[in-house]
Amino acid sequence: DATDAWRQSHDPRCLAMAERRLAGIHELQGNWEHAMEARDAAASAFAASGDSGNAATERLLAAAHLRSAANYHAALALLDAAHAEAMHAGRLDRARSLRALTWYVPGSHLPSSTI
Repeated sequence: DATDAWRQSHDPRCLAMAERRLAGIHELQGNWEHAMEARDAAASAFAASGDSGNAATERLLAAAHLRSAANYHAALALLDAAHAEAMHAGRLDRARSLRALTWYVPGSHLPSSTI
């Protein structure tokens, strides 16, 4: 499996890209459990490589799926992590996307002063 080869390469950026692609494949197949695992692995690998912006993007994608599945508490936890990563990366576009997404999640709590 190609992703296993990337894991063994010890290059977090390459692993992140491989996991991102794998997540997309799983999503196309409707295999959401594996897609979410791959998104989480991609986010962690991006964060390990110092790319907080792409880590936030992966968490945003995962949170969007959780929100659509009415799994609001899990979505909010991911949104909190993604928001912190987006702000750390200076990605106000991502932070604003997160802000827009939380408006549609019952119980959302990102304060407006954070953006």
